[in-house]
Amino acid sequence: MAGHMGWNIWRKTGWPSLTPASATTGAVIVRRFVYGIGEFSTNKVNVNAAIAREPGGKDLDTNPVWWDVKNIH
Repeated sequence: MAGHMGWNIWRKTGWPSLTPASATTGAVIVRRFVYGIGEFSTNKVNVNAAIAREPGGKDLDTNPVWWDVKNIH
């Protein structure tokens, strides 16, 4: 849990300043989890509506969560 807690604190505060690993594809740190298969099978209408509101209308892990306004482009 310490890893997830640290990731959440970084997403909320931006501290510490992190640099993506050089081996990372696209060199971007993940901002959120994408919707799982279970969400699509049990709540498809609302999941699709939420994805439509995502930047570019795509469900990407590099999109910021709704409260992460400092990282919305």
